[in-house]
Amino acid sequence: MPEPARPSASLWFEKFLPGLMAVAGAAIPVAVPYLRLLNSPWKDDFLNKIISVCAIFVAYLVTAVTILPVIEEKSIIQRLKRWGYFQYIVSYLKDAIWSSAFVLVLCLAVTPFPKSLASIGWFDLSFSALWWGALFFAAGSVYRATHLLLKMLLAH
Repeated sequence: MPEPARPSASLWFEKFLPGLMAVAGAAIPVAVPYLRLLNSPWKDDFLNKIISVCAIFVAYLVTAVTILPVIEEKSIIQRLKRWGYFQYIVSYLKDAIWSSAFVLVLCLAVTPFPKSLASIGWFDLSFSALWWGALFFAAGSVYRATHLLLKMLLAH
C-alpha cells in the first residue's frame, strides 16, 4: 500500500466533525427556546440520563485507550505510525474522553444554579448554547473515536 502524499478531504472532515457538530448544537437553544436548559421542566430527568451516558462513555473510552498497546503489533497500526496518522487516533480518543467528562461536569453544575441566576434570559441562553455545543462536540468525538477504533480492530 503506497504512503498517502497528503491528508485527504475525508481526513479533514473527520478531524473537524466534532467542531461542526458543536456549532450546530450551540445554535439549538437560539432557534428553539423550549430547549433552553436551566428553566426547562424536563431538565432533571434528561440530565440524569445524560450523566449516565457520559459516565459510560468515559469508562468505555478509558478502557479503549488501554487496548492500544495490545493492538500495536497489528500491521495497520504500524502503517498508521509510519504515515503519521496514529497521532490522530490518540488525539481523537483524548478529545472524546475530555469532552465527555466536560459534559458530565456541566450536567452536574446545573443543579446548584440559583433560580435567580437561571431565570436571567441571556444567562440561560448562554449556558444552554455552551451545554448543547459541548454535548454535540462530545457525541461527534465519541462517534469518531469509536468508528476509528473499530476499523483498526477489524483491519488485517
